[in-house]
This record gives sequence, structure tokens and C-alpha cells, in this order.
Amino acid sequence: MFDQPNEGWAHDPDRGPAPLAVCRLQFMVFPERQAADRTERFHCTLHHIADTGPLPYDTLDAALEAGATVDMPAFAVGFGSVAGLHALHGQLADGMRKAGLAVKTPRLMLPVPPVRWTVREFVLVQNPVGVGRYVPLARWSLS
Repeated sequence: MFDQPNEGWAHDPDRGPAPLAVCRLQFMVFPERQAADRTERFHCTLHHIADTGPLPYDTLDAALEAGATVDMPAFAVGFGSVAGLHALHGQLADGMRKAGLAVKTPRLMLPVPPVRWTVREFVLVQNPVGVGRYVPLARWSLS
């Protein structure tokens, strides 16, 4: 599911962002390995930050700043049990506003059958539109 950053479509701090048609920057959570094995593409988008070509440094810096503001414990999530996602979404929204980013509604892709797991981290990902892969740019653990 995750690809490592590479020259084709990822941010490289030494050379700058690679040219892209459209790339999506998002905060997401993914199921733990045992839950992910049941459904490869399941995830929850907490916040969509931007659709860009080359990734602007100011947007990336603001997203990193917003992610660092979250302070909450790991939580269980599953079909019918999304209170923790709402709390994480709210803390990220506050951090994003402080960092000057727009806040949008989260999106949850529900698998069949339902998956339950403990959210132990959230990830800032770069997602080249139409590729179906996520490039992790930063991760934050929930205590």
C-alpha cells in the first residue's frame, strides 16, 4: 500500500518536489497489519489538505506543524465506533487552522466486512491522483 518516496512523484528535501500532474496531500489513518490484510485499500482520510502539482514547501511545513499539535492516546475504531476518529479530526483541524490551512470534512472508506483496529498513529501522505498508492511523508504516534 505504501510506496517509498522516489523521483517520479515524491517530495525530495534535497532536490525539491518532483514535477507532477496532480498530487493530493492528506492526513490519514490506516488499519493495523492484521486488519489491513483483510482489505488492502481501506483507510480513513482525516483531512484533505491540497491538490497540487509540485508540493509547495509552505503547505508541507504548515501540515507538519499541524500534525505536531495532536496530543491524544491511541483509540479503537470500527464500524459504528468512530468517536476517536472525530476527536483526532478535531485536534488536527485546530492545528491546521493555527497553521493557516483550510479544514474540510473527513472521508471514511468502509470495507466489507467491517474492520476493527486500534489507531496508534496518523500519517501525512502524498497521493499521486490516479496511481492508487500513498507516499508517507510524516507519521505521528498516538500515546
